[in-house]
Amino acid sequence: MKNALAVLSLLVLSGGSLCGDVLITETIATKAGKRDLPGTRSTYIKGRQMRIDLVQDKDSASTLYDLRENVTIALDAKKKRAEVRDVAERSAKLETLYPRSRTTTSVTATGTTREIAGASCADHAFSVRVPMTKDGKLAFMLTGSACIAKDAPGASDYQAFALAAIEQQVVLGPASDNRILLALARGQTELYRGLADLGGIPYVVDMKMDVDGHGMVAGLVRKAIAGSRTSTVKTVATAPLDAATFAVPSGWKRQRK
Repeated sequence: MKNALAVLSLLVLSGGSLCGDVLITETIATKAGKRDLPGTRSTYIKGRQMRIDLVQDKDSASTLYDLRENVTIALDAKKKRAEVRDVAERSAKLETLYPRSRTTTSVTATGTTREIAGASCADHAFSVRVPMTKDGKLAFMLTGSACIAKDAPGASDYQAFALAAIEQQVVLGPASDNRILLALARGQTELYRGLADLGGIPYVVDMKMDVDGHGMVAGLVRKAIAGSRTSTVKTVATAPLDAATFAVPSGWKRQRK
């Protein structure tokens, strides 16, 4: 927590300015039911902007996070369309259905370290529980481990963006309004809030998605959401990034969602 407050203090003293450029490339291994879905993810950060390019199996998706305008933008290359969503509205919708106050998040250091992609990182076990019913007997569960590299290249810039995103209530995960996927979004958002408090860059995140509950409804939800995903950093670069990377391509249609 002290580390997070120190970075936040620097942001305040500098007038909230973020100026670091970071490019993180990762491999992604996802298991959904009986399917194995290998993929890659590239995360670009430039000041108060972030872009995530995800390629998985035969699908690809790109999302822009603009903290200056407080919007997220999903880029649809096939339709040359940019779907713009207001961060505050998205956060309010999530809070109404799955309040943060009801979500339980735990991130605990295991005491072990390892080297990933040339960086030393510390292992942490995590657990996130998102109640999906009023009585809390049915809940989405996100469990696993994360290896955090505090001294990695670009770590301070990565964390500065993460803290600013937390301050502006950015929601991570699927953009869908489906109730099950919204529970997943709440779980992922709370996980990365917890990891941001540690400082540094998550070099490995190994997560399992499941349901805590019994009965037919729990079984249906479990079938829809159960699976696992492991992301592993391959490279981190801090060279200047082209501003065009974070812009909607010229001629694309912008659509408010």
